[in-house]
Amino acid sequence: MTTSSQTHSGARFDRGARLTLFFVMALLLLHLLEVGLWAALFQWAGCFPDFRTSVYFSLITYATVGYGDVVLNEQYRMLGGIEALVGVLMMSWSTALLIGYVQWVYSHLIGRWSGSAGRPSDSNPDRL
Repeated sequence: MTTSSQTHSGARFDRGARLTLFFVMALLLLHLLEVGLWAALFQWAGCFPDFRTSVYFSLITYATVGYGDVVLNEQYRMLGGIEALVGVLMMSWSTALLIGYVQWVYSHLIGRWSGSAGRPSDSNPDRL
């Protein structure tokens, strides 16, 4: 038998999970947007014969996979290294943001599950 407070906690958990999924998808979209911008730069500079190759190179470089099957010519080689550094920095920053966000969401849920209202400003049951 479930009580009213258990139902509300479950709804809050579901909402927290949906918000977390939205947050992750937004971060992924921003990373893909940056990959696209780098690919556009490579295409504009004439580094690759087509945009598809530019996107492929940009994605594997941004993610620091670096297969080596597609390489920049010597004139633009430094751009590949810069993109890889930017990719590491942005993914690390996204990881830190995601961890902080998940901690925030679940600290509020745990506070509600244990019966405490959390911080005074968070006593609204409709928040999460």
